[in-house]
Amino acid sequence: MDSIEKTKINRIFNRAIFLLLRFKGLRKVIFLLFRRKYRFTQKINLCSGLVRIKGYANLDKWLTADIVYDVNFPLPFYDNSIERIVMMHAIYYFEYEKAKEIISEIYRILKSDGIVRLSFTDLSIFAKKYIEKDYSFYCQKIGTGEDRFKGKTIGDKFISHAYFYGGIKYFYDFESLKVHFEEAGFREIKRCNFKESQIENIEEIDNRPELSGFLEAKK
Repeated sequence: MDSIEKTKINRIFNRAIFLLLRFKGLRKVIFLLFRRKYRFTQKINLCSGLVRIKGYANLDKWLTADIVYDVNFPLPFYDNSIERIVMMHAIYYFEYEKAKEIISEIYRILKSDGIVRLSFTDLSIFAKKYIEKDYSFYCQKIGTGEDRFKGKTIGDKFISHAYFYGGIKYFYDFESLKVHFEEAGFREIKRCNFKESQIENIEEIDNRPELSGFLEAKK
């Protein structure tokens, strides 16, 4: 069996398990199955979307992910088993309390001295650009020629991105996101610059520095 066939079979298996998660009575069995299957995983790209990071297990609901799984359920890994976790531009798509649960789950599965890095659309950057009336920022165009931020005025663009863009549920700055990590029990939490990290090959991971904040925490 070649690698392509193995990949197809793995995706079919993961998708079937993902659908079965909807049945409450099966969740415990499925969780144990996943946990055993991925017990040797050391690095996770959580909520990977279409972005695949070399050397990481890319986990998402998308069928293109290595591990097709819904993070609304407990993460399918043993306690204290993972060395590195990255979650890039995803945490704000969850309700505040759910995001808090996800970060607690990240804490549970990380090894002692394990590191997690999150990027997020940074409220402080958007607020600063709004106060400064930075038209070059708010009037950016995307590849299709459409406005990156919707609205007729800077105020409209700020509000539409904060509340109506693509399913965003919460708009964080570093301090508000840090609270989740403190409450989860992380002992070292810091704000990082773009491509500044204790994680190897961060230049292949970080993106969108013009609107992103970066938080890194150690268990």
